[in-house]
Amino acid sequence: MAFYDVPGVTTLLDLKKPENAKLYGIIYGKRLKHADTITNLMSTSLAMKAYMYTGSNRYKDIVLNFVSAWRYRASGMDGLVPDNCGPHGIVGETMHGRFYGGTYGWTHPHGYYFIEDALIIGGENERLLNGNPKALDWARDLYKYLVDNYGITGKYGEILFPHKYAEHGSIIEYYAPEDTPMTRPDRVTKEPGMVRFKQINGFYEFGKGNPAHLGHIFTSTFSDSDAELALRIIPEYLHEVTPRAISKKYKGGQDTAFIAYQMGKYPDFPVDILEHSIDLYHKQQEILDGERAGKPAPYGYRPGTEEEWKQLELITKELHDKWGLKFHQSVAHSYHQTYLLYRTPLSAEAMVSLTMGSVMPIYNGGLFAAAFRHFDGQRKRPGLPEDVAVLVGKQSYDSETGLSRAELTLCNLSDKDIREIIVQGGAYAEHELRAFYLNGERHNIDGKWLSLTLHPRCIITIVVELKRYAYQPVLTDPFV
Repeated sequence: MAFYDVPGVTTLLDLKKPENAKLYGIIYGKRLKHADTITNLMSTSLAMKAYMYTGSNRYKDIVLNFVSAWRYRASGMDGLVPDNCGPHGIVGETMHGRFYGGTYGWTHPHGYYFIEDALIIGGENERLLNGNPKALDWARDLYKYLVDNYGITGKYGEILFPHKYAEHGSIIEYYAPEDTPMTRPDRVTKEPGMVRFKQINGFYEFGKGNPAHLGHIFTSTFSDSDAELALRIIPEYLHEVTPRAISKKYKGGQDTAFIAYQMGKYPDFPVDILEHSIDLYHKQQEILDGERAGKPAPYGYRPGTEEEWKQLELITKELHDKWGLKFHQSVAHSYHQTYLLYRTPLSAEAMVSLTMGSVMPIYNGGLFAAAFRHFDGQRKRPGLPEDVAVLVGKQSYDSETGLSRAELTLCNLSDKDIREIIVQGGAYAEHELRAFYLNGERHNIDGKWLSLTLHPRCIITIVVELKRYAYQPVLTDPFV
């Protein structure tokens, strides 16, 4: 539930009574109708795209002003951030002064996860525009606030911390596994499958950190301290590529393995993540083949009424009779909801990490925060030239100078053809390529692109020096 102070609504089950549901809806509307939420920071990526397409300062100002306003609201909270503000920009203006209760905020439905997504997306978009080297400090500070003040150790050695907040003393009871940590035995309802959550100073629902968040925080500094933060929060065994794993919507999940690789602790990462991608392709293909042969699939949000089940039966029958498909009705149901989202055999994570020197963008609207992007100089198109392999190695960043260094290995696998590759600074030409070093000799670049000719069976390793966020981001290529 979003609110725990509505008269007559103690738990979720009380909303089954029409009079309670009506009152709850009225209060819900009053509080949220004219309230902004911090998770709207995710929408700044829309304005970013408009700015990169048009160059209009109108869109740039939207991003910078919106992020700045939320930074101001978060100031003075020692790392914690509010999730709402009213029409005058005041925190808690429509919530009786509460910093929590906003849409997709601290109380409902996902709490910390979406708020941290928003801080990273908003911070990275701001950094693309003004180069702020501390743009992700608020994301790191929130992590540390929750872990340092409320963190506990889970049964596998992982750090668990609270993801949600509500009025202290609320009866927080809803569906969850019985072994969910930080729960209470004194249930209020008798509904099977429900547990009651324990609060500590209003915080509840303890869970793990998100490796994706840690990956973005780390790649904002490439520092030992941020690597140690990731190691502290995520169990050490997750600093290796997890076989067959893919974070469903995110299409990633190897973020801490990438951190370990960058810190020199996981030299086999390039091979392992490529093997993981190949393995993932075959595993997903097996699932697709099995479903075409009639194997069942997990339901998403199961049909809730008898009428919906009958509709599903009719749809499944039509697939059989009209199209000759042998889909089990669970597959037909899943197809209607999220079929391709969870079944695609494709994953770009290995290519993003290995050739761009980046973790995957945050799922909920994030953009790339990469060292490089590559183009085929002969075909004049984005992507690596045919037969060319690229590997981004160790990266470092000096926050004082804004200079980065990145090791870059390029290989032409062709035994007879010359290839031309153009290396761009950043995903959106935002980094200035200052110079590259080959065999200890410096070669100046001072621009957005580096063009290299690779002879047959040639492999070279260079160290590229970059001035991060020296240019305004654009959606362009070196052929314009």
